[in-house]
Amino acid sequence: MIRLRTITLAAVSAFIATVTAAGCGSSDDSGFGNGNGNGNGNGNGDPGTGGGVTNGAGDAGLPGADPGNVGNVTNCASQTATSTLTKVSLITMFDRSGSMGDYRDNTGDHYNKRLRWDPVTQAMKTFYSDPKSAGMNASLQYFPLQDGDGDSICFSDFYKIQDVDLTPLPSGNFAASINRNSPGGGTPTKPALDGAIKFAQSVKDAAQKDPKRQGEKVVVLLVTDGSPNHCESTVDNVSSLAAAGKKAGIPTYVIGVGGDDPELYAAVDKIAASGGTQGFHVDAKEPGQTSTKLVNQLQEIRGANLSCSFAIPNPSGKEINYDAVRVNFTSGKNVASTVPYSEACTGDNGWHYDKDPKAGKPSQIVLCKNTCNTIQGDPGGKINIAFDCRGTQADGGSGGVH
Repeated sequence: MIRLRTITLAAVSAFIATVTAAGCGSSDDSGFGNGNGNGNGNGNGDPGTGGGVTNGAGDAGLPGADPGNVGNVTNCASQTATSTLTKVSLITMFDRSGSMGDYRDNTGDHYNKRLRWDPVTQAMKTFYSDPKSAGMNASLQYFPLQDGDGDSICFSDFYKIQDVDLTPLPSGNFAASINRNSPGGGTPTKPALDGAIKFAQSVKDAAQKDPKRQGEKVVVLLVTDGSPNHCESTVDNVSSLAAAGKKAGIPTYVIGVGGDDPELYAAVDKIAASGGTQGFHVDAKEPGQTSTKLVNQLQEIRGANLSCSFAIPNPSGKEINYDAVRVNFTSGKNVASTVPYSEACTGDNGWHYDKDPKAGKPSQIVLCKNTCNTIQGDPGGKINIAFDCRGTQADGGSGGVH
């Protein structure tokens, strides 16, 4: 999983001095590579540090000595910045009520730990320790919390405090926490979800104040095997909490673990829909299948949020030419290639802006699904995004020109 990507704004540093002295060039020469990655296009320039590419799409090397058609140089973006993949913080509220497997209650098979608690916790451990979860942060709290008399605690501030505080994944801290806990008690979903959203909001607020965490996504995950039924919890008031979280930019995912329980799944779907997501159903009849299905659902949630998006810095007094952007990927084995621009993500390959430049300034570059998967699967890989100030590229070399 890729954690850090370098974004270079305006690969023009080699000729800034020339441009400053000469003003806007009048030549039609682009000064970029001729499409074969050698950087010796019409500008006869030095390819600089960009290196070649494997797909004949041109490179992101430094422009040639001739500045070519650079347009309004004074408004060109000509600085370097760094950016990271959008981070995701997953705030997990996990149901440990008696129906998950309280051995002290023998009123039905669903109290058998081997049917719910064991496979569900095994799936959770697998997900939190999975190297593919790198790039995410996660926290974990349980419900119900109980007082000294064994009664459910109904105050949300108790659930805001996490048993495992926000931790970069993968981590073994979650398995250690799960091993310390066991099922028992009711299902006070209202204060539990309220506490989870409050903690999520504190994470979101902290991220917004930290320049290094700009754009961080914060989501809540509720894993439960029962409808809300303690501490004045109802499906409606829990759904209202999820809706409030959605309005604050914090979506709520819900995974329902049960048997043939239409009431549970209806509650799961309503709460999730209110939280701006979809509900997931995991049948708990076969322990082995339960664990596998739950891992798959967790991976789906991870994939939906750990998006390959890169913030476009907004340099003061500068202007980016969105028609001349090149996205290049160098694998961990040092094989370079250019990622083509694809507004519609044809074949789920390429990249696009989060907003049509004609409709306003984009704020992010987003990789399409297959390209994202390829890059996330190469921990040693690097993305270089070169922003230019030119109006045109005579060689048309980059797939980023559109």
